[in-house]
Amino acid sequence: SDLDAAVAWAAKSSQGDDARVGVTGFCWGGRITWLYAAHNPKLKAGVAWYGRLLGEATELQPKYPIDVAAKLHAPVLGLYGGQDQGIPLADVEKMRAALAVAKQPSEIVVFPDAPHGFHADYRPSFRAQDAQDAWRQCLAWFRKHGVGPEVLVGLSLDRSLEGIVGLLGILKAGGAYVPIDPRYPLDRM
Repeated sequence: SDLDAAVAWAAKSSQGDDARVGVTGFCWGGRITWLYAAHNPKLKAGVAWYGRLLGEATELQPKYPIDVAAKLHAPVLGLYGGQDQGIPLADVEKMRAALAVAKQPSEIVVFPDAPHGFHADYRPSFRAQDAQDAWRQCLAWFRKHGVGPEVLVGLSLDRSLEGIVGLLGILKAGGAYVPIDPRYPLDRM
């Protein structure tokens, strides 16, 4: 996959430590964060920002996070809006239940009044207080799970202001980012 190739390149080039890899993504990138946590046994932690959790399988999207909840190799922090029209709270609760049944150390935080894209300060959906709280939780999650200074973090999202915010946060935590295009097929992630 492209994520695996990026991690291998960083380790080989002495630009990263493949024993301390983290990944984060917004929207579709949030979905990829969950899937990559089930794919890569070396991943230390992930943070999924309002990524879709279940859906109908297609050729390009054969699995969703709920399908791999029992197979996660790394803990994922899911950050979701309680008013998200595209990711119903019922889906979030199904994922939370699947994680509990699988005895996964992952956690899901729901911001009750937040819509989808609550961290995107260029959209009407932006919620400053929730975004700041979620950002603090994101950084704390990575530190708690060994992703900190000089660590590679995959950043999966479309080119946008959210990408810049994610990039700056990774750099602020002392890590290094690897850009990932969420439109790639799953086998390239």
